[in-house]
Amino acid sequence: MEVNGSPFTSYAYDVSKVRVGHVPNGVVGRPVDIDVDTSQAGPGELAAAVTQNYQPIPCTLKHKGGDVYTITFIPQNTQVHDLLFKFNGTIVPGSPFHVYIIDAGLVTVTGEGLDRVPVGRPTDFLVDTTRAGESGLDVSITGPGGRRVPCRPSGHGNYTIEYTPTEVGPHNIDVFFAGLEVPGSPFTSYAYDASQIRVGHVPDGIIGRPVSIEVDTSQAGFGDLMANVSTNYQTVPSTLEGRSSDVWVLTFVPQTVQTHDVVFKFNNDIVPGLP
Repeated sequence: MEVNGSPFTSYAYDVSKVRVGHVPNGVVGRPVDIDVDTSQAGPGELAAAVTQNYQPIPCTLKHKGGDVYTITFIPQNTQVHDLLFKFNGTIVPGSPFHVYIIDAGLVTVTGEGLDRVPVGRPTDFLVDTTRAGESGLDVSITGPGGRRVPCRPSGHGNYTIEYTPTEVGPHNIDVFFAGLEVPGSPFTSYAYDASQIRVGHVPDGIIGRPVSIEVDTSQAGFGDLMANVSTNYQTVPSTLEGRSSDVWVLTFVPQTVQTHDVVFKFNNDIVPGLP
């Protein structure tokens, strides 16, 4: 005799058939969305939780359509967030899934290679990503002619970026972390070449009369010109005045018949051929 309610129906499910979609890196303050497909797992109920350092993080699990659901949460710091999925109370294999969070706003870029840099001489700058999370660093440097300048990052977390400018002029430095531009980027360095400074005619001097020497920095790039006049290692008073934006005139009045040495520096580099 058939008992009341017979035949009974049971519903078999297979939690290993639950498919968790791509788990991306997250960005602080931006929603992270992850799809979960239960279509092959059989009938059942999906549950999800997000934690960070064992503390629950607010999240939503919404039905996207069919047997696909989307979990969404917004990270507030760069610590790893863990996702736990359960299907009919059984933990989905692979859980907890780890979401690495980054904050490009915490990247700092410093160093001499971001300022005035000499042509033909290696220079570098530092990129500190230690507070920004785990992700990739991308750096590109473009010279004034639009050509890419090779650069070589080294390190991890604290990176040293080395490059050697080969032409005078501004260099654009783009720094991206996890595909996001970091604060201050693009940076601009200014390559200069002290060897391109042209010192005009150096005349013989007459005691008590001004001696003037013209200097042209127009081909040397951006920088500061300094001059020093000395005799027997004693400094001689002099003036350096701009005739135009790139032409300067050094003037001094000799008081002795001894040789006077004139030294010009551009961005603190001695101009070749001097004194």
